[in-house]
Amino acid sequence: MAKIIFLMGVSSTGKTMLANELVRQLPEENFIIDGFDHAVEKLDKKYWPTGELHREGFYYIDGPDGPQMQRGPVGDEFLESMVADIIRKAQYGKNIIIDYVPPEEDIARFKKELPEAKFITVGLKPPIEWVIENEKKRGDRKVGMAEQDYKHFYRDKQFDITLDTSKNTPTESAEIIKTFIDRLKVNMRNKL
Repeated sequence: MAKIIFLMGVSSTGKTMLANELVRQLPEENFIIDGFDHAVEKLDKKYWPTGELHREGFYYIDGPDGPQMQRGPVGDEFLESMVADIIRKAQYGKNIIIDYVPPEEDIARFKKELPEAKFITVGLKPPIEWVIENEKKRGDRKVGMAEQDYKHFYRDKQFDITLDTSKNTPTESAEIIKTFIDRLKVNMRNKL
């Protein structure tokens, strides 16, 4: 049975650093990291927001609350392929850390196509001021996206674990998740 950890939080909340730390702390689980930032490296740069064919891939528009990421037909196909690839890996028993925030329809698809998998949702929710500052420091995102997404993302969301990544280091956050996974293992053994 595959384990799938969804690291869920707006851009600049520390998902990738936490994913890398989880892999380091859980070597026996043999987790792999998958998600948008990892997959997009394989996409021809002409479809990136700064590429000549960005309107077919991924691009920004100015929305009422700030910049918004949009996608064209190549972007849609790319995301569909990424989700299908994650599902295939899990069907082969791979434990996966998903380092992107899938829309609700993707989460429903994961659960439908992977009925035996154990899903763990981890919400990364530092204060918005910390996220804004982190986004500025990164320099690889359109400034303002994280703030705009923050206003909407956390509304009505429930997670198995919620972490304030401004207070916990990636190591501390990974230890909290590791403890949660260890408890799941004990509970599963007790049910047998």
